[in-house]
Amino acid sequence: MLAELAASFHRAVVILGAFYLTFAVMIAIILCIVIFFVVRMFVKFRQFRGPSQVLCPETGSIAIIRINALRAAVSGAVANPDLYVSECSLWPERQGCGQDCVCMISLAPFAADRLRS
Repeated sequence: MLAELAASFHRAVVILGAFYLTFAVMIAIILCIVIFFVVRMFVKFRQFRGPSQVLCPETGSIAIIRINALRAAVSGAVANPDLYVSECSLWPERQGCGQDCVCMISLAPFAADRLRS
């Protein structure tokens, strides 16, 4: 009878250990995925946070623009970032433009042609 109790206790401990191990592995996988996307968002934020010099497609002149870095970082976590101009040196005169200049911004991280802030 004592042997049966010890065997039952041993089985319960093994099942509980297997449950905790499975739970720990799932938590580790979820943490790795979350860390991957947070790091990716941080890189995108750093990439688009400063001013950029672009050629305005509407006027043909040089413009200094700032991209909404937070929006680019969040949208760039899983796909290509959604680039939206938040400031432009040609505004307010050309505020209603189509923002076609964002196509000229390099999507490579930390592009060399970016201006220093």
